[in-house]
Amino acid sequence: MRKFLKVITILGYLLFGAFWSMTLYNALTTNSIFEIFKFESLKTTEVKYLDVSNSDKIIVDYSYEIGGNVYSNQIKASKEAFDKKVGIKNELPVKINKSFPSVSYIVNWKLSTYNNLTLFLFSIFLGMIIFFDFGVDKDKWISKYSSALNN
Repeated sequence: MRKFLKVITILGYLLFGAFWSMTLYNALTTNSIFEIFKFESLKTTEVKYLDVSNSDKIIVDYSYEIGGNVYSNQIKASKEAFDKKVGIKNELPVKINKSFPSVSYIVNWKLSTYNNLTLFLFSIFLGMIIFFDFGVDKDKWISKYSSALNN
């Protein structure tokens, strides 16, 4: 049973590490934490609006071209809020990361970067849990609290 729990714990740490790496990458490349990268403004080459069934949400699928390469991104948004802030148009202004051209956001709609920052801060909290899991003498605390709870 202990080996099974160790395997599950290690898999959990690997999954958390992948999650943390993704959120760190997203938070850094969209300048959510620090202004590291330069962004360039350009217009989309194609925009598709897909309705999500049984909700007021839409999926905005947009693509743009840089140096002969076509990049595509999708966002899910409230149709009313997106129309109010950005407008439902055939061509949208986007900002792209000059170092990582696949990273972009629609001008006036940078909500995904706030989500990335929130996930990054949440992952710091989970990282602290992992640190205390590895760095604390668990047997000492188990014996201390088990004797206190058994009385």
